[in-house]
Amino acid sequence: YHADEGSSTHKDSTANVRHGTAVGNTAGTAGMVAGADQFDGNGDAVRLPKTFGLFGGNRSVTVEFWFKADAVAPDSYYGTSPVLFQGRGENAWMLTFGDSSAGNSLSPRLNQGGWATPASAPGIVTGRWYYFSVAYGPTGANNWKVYLDGTAVAQGTLTGTVAADTTLNNQYGGSDEAGAGVTNRWFKGTMDEVRVSSVARSDNWLWASWNNVFSNETFATYGT
Repeated sequence: YHADEGSSTHKDSTANVRHGTAVGNTAGTAGMVAGADQFDGNGDAVRLPKTFGLFGGNRSVTVEFWFKADAVAPDSYYGTSPVLFQGRGENAWMLTFGDSSAGNSLSPRLNQGGWATPASAPGIVTGRWYYFSVAYGPTGANNWKVYLDGTAVAQGTLTGTVAADTTLNNQYGGSDEAGAGVTNRWFKGTMDEVRVSSVARSDNWLWASWNNVFSNETFATYGT
């Protein structure tokens, strides 16, 4: 998702045709690549198809996006505010920003009968662009890796199946799902270039994804 459509339909840039719908007061603003999504922390999100899948089942996945926070947990519960979210209650997952137990961090969290955080990217400040990535493989030690700006900053082990539930919303920018403490938790800030892949991307891939945008003139050499 290039996230430059403002309040209009957010086009899936792959052949999967999983277009997103802007809800609330989601607006367009300047991003790292052309336009981006601006969320006011009060009901804004981009809702993706319920059949998307994302972390459902027992499959590898990588989530990547640029983000800039305007505030930590503007509407919070347990000091957290989701940035990318699927599911509620048992067998749920989300990415939360501002977890008070780990400082201003961005963390994947899973619910398999109780919430767990396999790894966190700490030390995030407001008003600054970051490229965040999380890569997950269903088996093995340190099967979760969290990246900031193309560099792995944390890893951890958490295995088990997350149920694929196509009745719940998939969305980024916040959560309006009720249950398990996940009620009206919105992100205040900007997100750009949101990507979900059905493989666990490598360190080199995620470094290239960051540097290709952050410093394109040093990433590639062009002929004359």
